[in-house]
Amino acid sequence: FLPKFDINQPQTGKGVSIELHADGGQAPYTWLINGESAGKDQTAQGLRYAFTHAGDYVITVVDHLGAADKVSIRVISP
Repeated sequence: FLPKFDINQPQTGKGVSIELHADGGQAPYTWLINGESAGKDQTAQGLRYAFTHAGDYVITVVDHLGAADKVSIRVISP
């Protein structure tokens, strides 16, 4: 399965926010940003995350059965 993202335009001083969704796998999904917990999506409705700093990030999603996938992104201007 693959992580999917909806990226929202930043509002001044609020960072860049994304909506995290998994395509496939089995809920609940655990989301990690650079290995740190970003939250758990219990119902496959999606999870919002806001980046407050520019940089390189690895976004990982792990489903209920332990299957995982990841993607690398670069945030240019929070």
